[in-house]
Amino acid sequence: MSRQSKTNTTDEFIIKTNKRGRKIKVRNPNYRPPTAKDKDDARKESELAGVLKNKPKGGYKDTSPKPKKEKIKVKKKDYENPDKADLEAEKVFRTSSSGEVAKERHDKIAKSQIKGEGPVTDRKKYGETLKKHAKKEAEVKAEWAAAKAKKEAEAKAKWLKKTRNSPAARAGIGNDKRYNLHKKNKDFQAHKKAGTLDKFAKKYPDSQTAKRRKKRLRIPSPMDMD
Repeated sequence: MSRQSKTNTTDEFIIKTNKRGRKIKVRNPNYRPPTAKDKDDARKESELAGVLKNKPKGGYKDTSPKPKKEKIKVKKKDYENPDKADLEAEKVFRTSSSGEVAKERHDKIAKSQIKGEGPVTDRKKYGETLKKHAKKEAEVKAEWAAAKAKKEAEAKAKWLKKTRNSPAARAGIGNDKRYNLHKKNKDFQAHKKAGTLDKFAKKYPDSQTAKRRKKRLRIPSPMDMD
């Protein structure tokens, strides 16, 4: 049997196998002669194939006229300083009588500012000013020390009242010794949390922490090998 395509209408002759098994050329019964339209389409396809074959590497340039785009003009606004109002107010203040006085005072302080009363040009007055400043500084330090001591005394009294029935108090350990041990333990916990036990050992050289660190950092001598 021959394998004949029923939809083959373009070939006038087809290959067919006869009863003896030989392939012979016979006329296609489904052949349809090409019309004028088919010939025109074939011609266009061949021309297109030739054009595509000879197409340049970069492709063809589009030479068709392009519509002109209208440029939108944006009017730029002038820059406005956000601090303009503050600058204007400062300018008005400086030109006023109060502003001139303030500016004059500021300039004097900037030229000869020293510790104590303020701007001083006299040498004798300068020495007196330093003495007054030192005296005032000492008074301030004394006030700070007194306030610190008062705060410490209040904290101590509060802690002793809180721990008056503790085992250490019942054992007869003195209040000062118990409170100092409490402060020492508080410092130890704080330095341990911060990772600064070296500072704790320096502050408390008689503590077990300081002794252990000193032993660990000690360079061994030949006598230790015996």
